[in-house]
Amino acid sequence: MVSKKRRAGSVVLSSFCALSLIGQTQIAFAAAQPSDSGAPAGTLLIPLTPKLDTSKPAPQTADEDAPLETPASVNSKASAKPGKTIVESAEIATDATPSDNDAQTQGESSDQVSSKSKSKKPKSAGQLALEQADKGGLEEETGDSTDDTTLKGTVQIVADDTEYDQAQNCFVGTGNAVALISGQNSKLEADSIVYNQSSQIMDARGNVKIYRNGDLSTGSSFKFNVTSGEYLITDVETGTNGNVVVARRGLGTNNGLVFKNGELTMRSPVYLYRATAFAPKSYAEQIQDKNSHPDAYMPSKPSFRFKANKMVYEKYNQDGNLTVFGGRIETGNFSVPIGKFVMNAGNDNPVTFPVMPFMGNNLQTGGISFGPRFSTAMPNGGVFSWAPLLQLGGQTLDSVAKSTKSLGLGDQISYNYHNLQVQQGFGSTTGLFVASVKYKIYKKIKFQSGINRYLDDGMFGTRRAKYNIEVYDNHSISAVPFFSNVNFRTSAGWSQDNPQLLNQGTSQYKALFGSAANTTVQNRAFKFQEQLTATTHPLFRLGDTKYGMKSYIYSGAAVRAYSTGQSGIIGQIGPVFDVYADRIRAQVGYTQAGVRGSSPFVYDQYIQGTQSAYISGDYRFSKYVTLGGTYGYNFQDKLAYQKAFNIAIGPPDFKVIGMYNQLTSSGRVGFDVLYGQPIQFNQLLLKNKADQGVLGSI
Repeated sequence: MVSKKRRAGSVVLSSFCALSLIGQTQIAFAAAQPSDSGAPAGTLLIPLTPKLDTSKPAPQTADEDAPLETPASVNSKASAKPGKTIVESAEIATDATPSDNDAQTQGESSDQVSSKSKSKKPKSAGQLALEQADKGGLEEETGDSTDDTTLKGTVQIVADDTEYDQAQNCFVGTGNAVALISGQNSKLEADSIVYNQSSQIMDARGNVKIYRNGDLSTGSSFKFNVTSGEYLITDVETGTNGNVVVARRGLGTNNGLVFKNGELTMRSPVYLYRATAFAPKSYAEQIQDKNSHPDAYMPSKPSFRFKANKMVYEKYNQDGNLTVFGGRIETGNFSVPIGKFVMNAGNDNPVTFPVMPFMGNNLQTGGISFGPRFSTAMPNGGVFSWAPLLQLGGQTLDSVAKSTKSLGLGDQISYNYHNLQVQQGFGSTTGLFVASVKYKIYKKIKFQSGINRYLDDGMFGTRRAKYNIEVYDNHSISAVPFFSNVNFRTSAGWSQDNPQLLNQGTSQYKALFGSAANTTVQNRAFKFQEQLTATTHPLFRLGDTKYGMKSYIYSGAAVRAYSTGQSGIIGQIGPVFDVYADRIRAQVGYTQAGVRGSSPFVYDQYIQGTQSAYISGDYRFSKYVTLGGTYGYNFQDKLAYQKAFNIAIGPPDFKVIGMYNQLTSSGRVGFDVLYGQPIQFNQLLLKNKADQGVLGSI
């Protein structure tokens, strides 16, 4: 076989048939035709036909001495001419090795063949490519097909140099090679491509690129069994939905693809936890910025990394599309197993870890509770969690003086699904059962109900009734002259009071509610409430957010009506100063208020008094530690109405958040975790369709 001279380059045979190179039994690589300037000059058009059984003699034609009309007979022992279509016939011979009789039928004796084989001739680029392909162990990786399967369509190889090797029944394209199999929106590019008609295996090597439905994959080698639809990729890198997979090799069929020994880099960092409600003020503001621009807050040296034994990536899903099996968190030489968990590759989505530690007040059941929390991702996208807990200390409801320091048991159960949140907690040392249900009905309209549970009450913060059922609507208006925000909160519901719930706090906290806190009467009533809160634009601004100050006016009003016939109106207004001084962040406010009317409930009393002030802020010692707190004082009753301490401790991408309210004797612990590093894996299953299941023999 004679070929034109061209650079043999690095002949590489296999590449990544990326993310669905095989769609059905008919496989195709769709590519653009070469241009006139510097484009591939040779073309091989090869109809796909069944492989013949070479163990049986092929039937002879009427004229046995006539040569076969094959690519070898059309251009036997000759190289392909640039731009010429070598094969256009509907059938081609598929015998792997011509016999001596075949050589004689072409007008040459066996002695002549033997003599020619002894002469030394330079090897063509095609021969070099074939020899390299033989060393690749193709059948060992993808299997040798023996099925007599007819494939419809044509294989086309476009390259600088195209040849047909009759001895090995192979079609070779070398130099800027492009392979196409009609029918698919794909294209394969490589330095060299070999298609073996006998084994029906396509082999590509050197700078392999595969374009498939907008995704680009690169690799060093690609082997594809046309009959079985199996393929092998080595040193593969591919992008899908903005995520990048890099692996040593990939094995696939028309059902999907398995990557071996690699890593997955997500298109954007993922938030694992947020704890803004009780973080120090400056860090709570930073969390909000992280949510908007997570890339800007990724540290150059991450404090931890994920590893996985196996991952399943369902690219057709938007949420919960990445399931990790045998996961571990590693930091330095320390490793913690976390088992199976579900997350979203590249989008903000709650991550479900199977086991995580729990420590806190357990929905304000009293004391401190600690233990493991077990979580399970439900098929509908929800998350079910439960935690068996040990409870230490706490106060019973009957008296402030009676406190419990013994060790007891407790539990917490929760279920979260999109707009639904259900929680339940219990502690044996206090004998308190706490539960709540929250549901988003429509846009800003929400439903909330609770048993002994602190629930949001707008401008009054969180309030605690024995039973509370409420529907409320929060409606904000930003386009009001002179105001940065105006908010209306309309609510209607039913409540039952239990003044003894105040006994879980300190005596100072109970004193804020006056003599009514000593009653044991549990009043019931329907309540309607309308609230209006507003914040002006800054009255003045000095400096910036590193060193500076700004001031604005905050005001609020509430109108209440009860089914008992009682009603009331409350109004408040005052200046607020925001201060920024490098590591110091502070907010100082003064409030003048007026209260008229009465309420049948103790829990919704206005405890700030007619005159009050507060200061809230923190000090950032370093990027690892921030300490802060809030102190509010009622000048009318000469009592503090708020004493809370906050802490954020840990590296930038893994913060532990803690809060303790001294007046209510309650605390909470949470995490703020941001992750954007590659996830290392032993095996990654890429699923393109929901019903394709596990990759059979791969």
